[in-house]
Amino acid sequence: MNSLPWRPSPAPPGPQRRQRSGARRRRRAGGPTTVLIVDSDDDTRAIYSTFLEHNRVRALQTGDVSTALQLAVQNRPDVVVCEIALPRLCGETLVARLRSHPSTAAIPIVVVTSWVFPPDEVLGAAAGCTLMLPKPCSPTELWRAIRAVLR
Repeated sequence: MNSLPWRPSPAPPGPQRRQRSGARRRRRAGGPTTVLIVDSDDDTRAIYSTFLEHNRVRALQTGDVSTALQLAVQNRPDVVVCEIALPRLCGETLVARLRSHPSTAAIPIVVVTSWVFPPDEVLGAAAGCTLMLPKPCSPTELWRAIRAVLR
């Protein structure tokens, strides 16, 4: 598993702070962890969603950036999992827009991609992703990564 040394800075007081503590409070209260999966491949989304749901995770899924942004703002998932090569708008655009929106800026973002050479990791960190995983990525690896970013 390739992880980036970069971690997001602590959230300033305000909406970002409340969102982050709300997600933690929901998990502590026994509420399900919510993961938003953004991947252009229907089968990949289905496999990841099924695996996560068997692990008592609420999985939201979509194949495009516009819908992903709407789902993220409306549902405030605990983690966003996305790929870089998305149709119309790329995954880097998704990451940048999530980081710029006050209610989604603090959400950890796991990027699953075939672009995992060192320069790509630097771009991923610059864009604001929390962790990058190489494709193919097994559902078990993804689940480990999700648990790691939630700690």
